[in-house]
Amino acid sequence: MQLVAQQFTCLVLPTLVPIYKSKDQDASQPDQIGTGFILKHNSRPMLITAKHTLVGHDGNDDASGKAFFNNGKWVYVGDDGSKVFQSPDHDIACFYADTLADRPCLESRNIETTDAKLITIGGYLARDFKRADATLQPKPYIFTNLSAEVSGGLVGLQYRRSKVKSTNRKLPQTAPIPRGLSGGPMLNSLRLVQGHVSLVGVFTEQDSGTARGEPSTVLQQILNAA
Repeated sequence: MQLVAQQFTCLVLPTLVPIYKSKDQDASQPDQIGTGFILKHNSRPMLITAKHTLVGHDGNDDASGKAFFNNGKWVYVGDDGSKVFQSPDHDIACFYADTLADRPCLESRNIETTDAKLITIGGYLARDFKRADATLQPKPYIFTNLSAEVSGGLVGLQYRRSKVKSTNRKLPQTAPIPRGLSGGPMLNSLRLVQGHVSLVGVFTEQDSGTARGEPSTVLQQILNAA
């Protein structure tokens, strides 16, 4: 498990982007609501996340009110006129984010369509939001467990809120309610140990002892239309 965390920190963490909702676009009062990750598509950086992170669970939120922090500045969704690509039936959304061109990116070849027996999810927990010298410093969270069979064509892993061992801590802990992780990558843990990033899904929800997300096949379909 420690090796999974080390590889995640090295290979995937640099591509993660916390996503915020600020009160009336007031950067002094940000509320971290999700996680995105950067994937290069058509030679441009695309930010992938859960659709509800941008438009809410009911679909009525304005995506232009959501932002990320880059090079000391707030960047709001749509600032550069980028269209949000999404599926009406799936909880994934993405948009080109050219302001992130200097950041590390995952590649299309990292998308894996085969099942994984052990899955790692990662992102930023909203409750771990910190501020120091007016700089945003969210804390990353990584969790690994066995895959779980779930309905609706989703990708699942066991995520019981009981004493578990997180991959980024040595002592047993209670798995937190993963607010802020929505939109984070779901990865094949065994491939990650070998130093390879294999994206199997995008995390979207958790309850009843499982964490679930949209499969990478759905992401690939949205990218094909982008």
